Amino acid sequence: MSTLRTPLANRLKQLLPSGAFGRAVAVVSGGTALGQLLTIGASPLLSRLYVPADFGTLAIYASLTGIIAMVGGLAYQLAVPVPESDVDAVNVLALSLLAFLVTSGLGAGLLLLFHDRLMAWHRTAPLSWMLWLVPVGGFGLGAFEALSQWAVRTKSFGALAKTSVTRAAGLVGIQGGWGLTSPSATGLVVGQLVGQWMGTATLLRPALKWLPKLSPSRIWSAASRYRRFPLLTLPEVTVNAVSYFAPPLLLAYFFGSSVLGFYALQDRVTLVPIRLVGSSAQRVFFASAADARRDGTLAELTSRVFRQMVELGIPFIALLAAGAPSAFAVFFGSGWREAGVYAQWLCLRTALTMVVFPLTPLVYVLEKQGAGTAFQVLLLVCRVGPIVAGGLLASPRLAIALSGMCIAAAWALYLLYLTALSNNRPARMLRPIAPALGASVAFASPVIVARILGLSDILVTALAAASGLLAAILMLRRRNRPTAPAV
Repeated sequence: MSTLRTPLANRLKQLLPSGAFGRAVAVVSGGTALGQLLTIGASPLLSRLYVPADFGTLAIYASLTGIIAMVGGLAYQLAVPVPESDVDAVNVLALSLLAFLVTSGLGAGLLLLFHDRLMAWHRTAPLSWMLWLVPVGGFGLGAFEALSQWAVRTKSFGALAKTSVTRAAGLVGIQGGWGLTSPSATGLVVGQLVGQWMGTATLLRPALKWLPKLSPSRIWSAASRYRRFPLLTLPEVTVNAVSYFAPPLLLAYFFGSSVLGFYALQDRVTLVPIRLVGSSAQRVFFASAADARRDGTLAELTSRVFRQMVELGIPFIALLAAGAPSAFAVFFGSGWREAGVYAQWLCLRTALTMVVFPLTPLVYVLEKQGAGTAFQVLLLVCRVGPIVAGGLLASPRLAIALSGMCIAAAWALYLLYLTALSNNRPARMLRPIAPALGASVAFASPVIVARILGLSDILVTALAAASGLLAAILMLRRRNRPTAPAV
């Protein structure tokens, strides 16, 4: 049996990227991919069971819980991979979990005090019942993020991959089952809540063996030793949370839940590349960058990761931009075409976010948190300002278009800063962009021609899918050539 398995095992092994970084990204991305496939695969069903206003209500809930998950740990969760000692790291982990617990409790108290005012301000949906789920979901999501950082530190990438699948399965199962029986925003929100908690126990179990190493004095010492994270990183994280989650709330305020539903669905689809590959690469890069800094190879690692993200992401996002309205109409129903239009206006934002986001841990590794905070302030202006402008002019498309262009410009400026921070030359870092743009034009041209000729949505979508498959095959062959540089 071993002789029969060996050739097959070797062939499967060759499909994985060479090098420690590439293989780690492949493992995490594999689990994330399965989870995203479950979520996206269920979206055509969910979009036919629920109306856009239901997705808008879900987006409001997700925004509120997301703010707690990002801010509630006082940024200590981001410090978990940093300590040299595992004992120090597990006490930082405990500190972040305690912070999430306290913050969620405070959030519940604030809801009790200001519930009526919130209901008077937000006029898009009956959210009274949903608000009480926010502290519970926020703590579950925050705890998962903190435990994910511990998994990154211990290089438990397989566990991260498994939890991505279980979380997505729980979310999709509840949302789909609820929608088939009595579709309403309640089903979407409850499914999201369960998904925020699933997988937490799986990641917590390996950390429990370190319980004897926890003590109040060690936790206090960790709080003092890594106080730069709440002092310098927390402002950045807070601004990032507001800038990321305020747009859905503002869209609902100015245009109503249906417009927010269109925006939420396109985000659910177009941010898949960032969640699938970008976030996985960011986590693994974070784990590798500290070692690379000590070894003097940080510049080389940074340029290689950026090149990989450009080669992988740009052509597929170009295909999305070319055929989004038709694809949304085919997969999600004709009533969701407007979501595809939003996706087109935001494609440049999606592309630059995907290729630059994995490099953002550089500011933590090099302790330049102030620069990260300044960038998040810029993003806040670029995300909120255009929506307010579009709201005042009563034009949701204008709000989306201005937002996409402004956010893309902000990420381009940040890329130049990260290039200098990693001691790379701009010419070296930006060299892969031109070939990627050329490939994008080649792959997207048939789709663009089909749209100009006025072909049906089904034909346009089929051409986009065929071009994407061809691009994936060519990239896989190129990456597995023996002469390809290893990362």
